[in-house]
Amino acid sequence: MIAWTADRRFRRSVVTVAAMISLFSIILGTAQATTVIERAARSVARVSAMQCEGAKRVGTGFVWRDRAHLVTALHVVAGCRRIAVYFESTKTTSGAQVVRVLRQADLALLQVDEPSNVSPLRENTQAPATNAPVNAIGYFENAPTLSNKNLKVALNSTVLKDMLPSHLRQRIRQLGSPSLTVRILRLDGPLLPGLSGGPIVDDKGDIVAIASGGLKNGFVGVSWGIATSYLKELVTSARADAQGDIRTSELFFSQAAEPDPGSAIVCGNLKLTKVRTATITELLPGSDNQVGLLQIAESFGKRLPDVENVQFSIYQNLETGAAIAVPVDLTLRANGEACRATDIMGRIEMRVSGTRVASPYDAQEQSVNFENILNPGYDWYVQPDVNFSYLFPFTRPDGLVVNRKSFIAADPSTLRPPKHLFETLMMRNNAFAGIATINHFYNVQQIGFCRFNPQQQVCAELFELWDAWMRMVFATHLSTFPIY
Repeated sequence: MIAWTADRRFRRSVVTVAAMISLFSIILGTAQATTVIERAARSVARVSAMQCEGAKRVGTGFVWRDRAHLVTALHVVAGCRRIAVYFESTKTTSGAQVVRVLRQADLALLQVDEPSNVSPLRENTQAPATNAPVNAIGYFENAPTLSNKNLKVALNSTVLKDMLPSHLRQRIRQLGSPSLTVRILRLDGPLLPGLSGGPIVDDKGDIVAIASGGLKNGFVGVSWGIATSYLKELVTSARADAQGDIRTSELFFSQAAEPDPGSAIVCGNLKLTKVRTATITELLPGSDNQVGLLQIAESFGKRLPDVENVQFSIYQNLETGAAIAVPVDLTLRANGEACRATDIMGRIEMRVSGTRVASPYDAQEQSVNFENILNPGYDWYVQPDVNFSYLFPFTRPDGLVVNRKSFIAADPSTLRPPKHLFETLMMRNNAFAGIATINHFYNVQQIGFCRFNPQQQVCAELFELWDAWMRMVFATHLSTFPIY
């Protein structure tokens, strides 16, 4: 008995020691990874391109080969007459000139006026394995300080044309840069505005790709890095002319715009950052249901050309990519469990909420919770609007699950006007988001009257309300997770 007890205690001690070693290894590994990123970040600079053919651009660059040269993305500096680089690690700023360009790989080599006091980064020409963690380092979203974005290597072709929708292949072919056959590292996760030209590093701090960004394919687009093997071609390139087609810079989303103070908001437990404004025409290619959007337009008596210039503010969760559209004339504000945006009279409103989830079952629970938030608080008769409700949730190969519903809610016991609800419930990357538009004054009789008597004075206010409602319904339908 004593021997058995001693043996059991010994085994328990071994297990305890093993657990401590495992925990220590995790902590040590995390600390080492942080140190590697911090060391690589010392060689990264903010690249500001001014006097451009268009707006000022901000991107990222890194020291390479020697302390007098930086690599960045060509689309950051193309067509700009003045370039400045800022090293946060040494708190120094220097002018720079383009000395080499490689158009087919969207790369530019800069020579700085005052060489930096930091070490050049090393490249690793061997592509990392699928799902390997990598870090993009740079100045995304025009942040004043350097940061890193955790990404993973995605499984797919290593040629750019194989990851692009046909309309984007055609667009790049027309512009001539980058080459559709350029070798890339495909990324699982969004490369954010401002990261263009920044290093994508592995767990040793070596460069495995150069952030080329992505394309404005809807909310945000497909994301990739340029293979490091092109760095040798860049330094031997005979071309030093950085005059590029401004349309190429406009097509790529990863050069940052001017900062928008106070643009971040927390809706439920999901932090959303206002990243840009866009029209329906710009957002339509990235919609997960383009036919549904056209059907909504028709229900409001519109054709696509009638609404193609309607603008939206795009709010995005920078970790998961969840993208929410809000009509540009509305302000999204935190309001209890959900964020809220309303028209000036409070007759129509949008509600947005989200959170991280561990499984589809959690997402289902959060869907119910979100719909409970929308509950008017008294006994309503709810009738589904089958014209705008999915029979089953829609799933996409990249893991997106989305359900869209429409309801008409009425309280026959009172004189309250009916309500009309549109909602989008979506999940991907362990994140759930719910978006709903509620028309609190859905007067069917008045709508029918004004459709046949539009000249009546009483109809002017209704048409104004109708237009605001239409834009909110568009926004609800356009909200999605972009394709990576």
